[in-house]
Amino acid sequence: MEIVHLHSNAIRVGNSWAILIPKENAQMLHLNQKPVLCVDISIVPRLHELVGTFKTKKSTEKLIREIDSGWE
Repeated sequence: MEIVHLHSNAIRVGNSWAILIPKENAQMLHLNQKPVLCVDISIVPRLHELVGTFKTKKSTEKLIREIDSGWE
């Protein structure tokens, strides 16, 4: 069994959702007309949803100074 990891957008099809498999991945898996697939789904958070989730004991100003010092 070959495993391919891919990122794809879900699209609405009637009352259901569909996941498009790019042509390159379909060819790699040798998909025929009626394949049986096992799919694990996880939602990838968008960058703006991650804002504020990084916790640190240092202040933002101190982190910026440390980053800037590396450019000297």
